[in-house]
Formats: sequence, C-alpha cells, structure tokens
Amino acid sequence: MPEATTWELLQAFLQMRDQVCQDLGISPMRDDSLEAYIAKTQMALTDMRDAVQQKNFVSAVSNYYYRKFSLLKTREEYTWLGDYPKEAERRKQGFAYEARAL
Repeated sequence: MPEATTWELLQAFLQMRDQVCQDLGISPMRDDSLEAYIAKTQMALTDMRDAVQQKNFVSAVSNYYYRKFSLLKTREEYTWLGDYPKEAERRKQGFAYEARAL
C-alpha cells in the first residue's frame, strides 16, 4: 500500500490483526497501557520469586551435580581435526598425494 496514508495503514493493519486473531482463536490484548504492562510484569516476577522460594536448594544442587557427572560419563569427546581423518583414510587405501605449497 505505497500510496496509503498512515491512518489507512493503521486500519489495514488492525483489520489484518483481527483476521489473524480470529483464525487462530485468540484475542488481542485490550489493556495496553503502561500501568497494565507494569502490573503484568510485577505479577510475573512475583510468580518467579514464589517458585524459587518453594524450590529446595539442597535437592536442586544434588540434581544439578548428578546430571553433570552422569553426562560426563556418557558424553563423547569431540576434537576437531580438520581434514586429518579423511586424509589418513585416503593414505591407508593407497590414494596418497604429494603435499602442495599454498
């Protein structure tokens, strides 16, 4: 809509937003004031604080180290070797070539 005014663009966007919301079965946020944002943020922070306070620190630390040490036993080491593995395999099979100077 290159020739549209800002008002027309806003109306087109709002219409598209309403259509998307209808298709997805959701509704746009109605209270988009700063006060509503602050209240929602404070509620989320309160919920996070409550969740952390309910967590048993001793069991969390023990679970962390259990997972860390159990992964160390099963995790394979990975070392990047460049083209070395391919070149070594080629040489084993007799396809060696002379090194080139760059």
